[in-house]
Amino acid sequence: MQKLEVGAGLETQSRPAQGKTGGEAPQHEDDGPLPTETYSLELRAGAVMLASREFHVHFQSEYSDEPEVLEVSTFQMMPWDPLTLSVALVHGKETVDERMVTLAAPSVSVTRPNVPETWPAGTTQEIAWEASDPDSASLTFSVLYRSRDDRDWELLAHGLTETSLEVAVDSLAGATQGFFRVVASDGINVGFDESDAPVVIPGHPPVPIITNPADGAHFAPGGLVVLLGIATDMEDGMVPEDGLSWTSDLAGELGTGGTLTITDLVPGTHRLTLSTVDSEGHEATTTIRIVVNSLEVFRADLNEDGVLSEADLFELMGRWHQSAADGYPPAKADLNDDGVVDAEDLLRFQQYWGVGPN
Repeated sequence: MQKLEVGAGLETQSRPAQGKTGGEAPQHEDDGPLPTETYSLELRAGAVMLASREFHVHFQSEYSDEPEVLEVSTFQMMPWDPLTLSVALVHGKETVDERMVTLAAPSVSVTRPNVPETWPAGTTQEIAWEASDPDSASLTFSVLYRSRDDRDWELLAHGLTETSLEVAVDSLAGATQGFFRVVASDGINVGFDESDAPVVIPGHPPVPIITNPADGAHFAPGGLVVLLGIATDMEDGMVPEDGLSWTSDLAGELGTGGTLTITDLVPGTHRLTLSTVDSEGHEATTTIRIVVNSLEVFRADLNEDGVLSEADLFELMGRWHQSAADGYPPAKADLNDDGVVDAEDLLRFQQYWGVGPN
């Protein structure tokens, strides 16, 4: 059974002088916004309606009472009737847009690439084609790319009116058998062609991302450190977890996978590295830095923000000369545990001053 697929746009301003049901948004003459009501697509044979498909379009913004949404796209599919002479977009009783059905489908031929080629990384290459249609002077084109036979076609561009497209090679998934397809449309009928010979596209290294912890984070000695990371690859998609490995310049190998929990990192500044490798052997790494405080620094971090600073000094001075004997428990500010906050605690605090991620 044949089906009609229509991708259309609707705008809140202007009515069409000439309708275009496929591709372009209809233009309307009046300045008032279209109400949120039911639209329909109709298959017509002259004055006879052969089939109709209703759909709803909402121009209203969910955040405002004003019609701020000026354009809405919709996609509709309905069974095709071979007697159809035109396809109409209807709002209420008004024909907003109508496209006549032509007899012939467009003819298109890819002219480049059409021989085996290797496209270097970092370059821009041209995809070119020729097209004709005996009963339509207005054609639009879509360009698609497939990196290998078991992959779906990827849309690179649509709604083109020129017969060429420049693409950045680095934006394409790597391939040894890459092919391009060009689809031509007159608004109803379509024709397509594919490149005759494969193109070699350089592969890309994966992209690892550490999502936790944040760069420069501080942790208490023996504290729980949760490592979270992922890696994506243009050719493979998401890299499997067994393709992720973690290391520390102080602790060595930490483990593999997208999630690791660690509680035994030694005090100091750790450079944590997430390494990954894709199915083609391309490797990549990303690194962050975290600080695991020593017990002494943890003790002197009076405001518990993970780093010693003026704020901790103010905390210590705020408890100056407080002592257990006077009924003021000095708590953490008594760094040498002698029961009173005094110059000896200040001296000990100064020994750890500035300990942090730098």
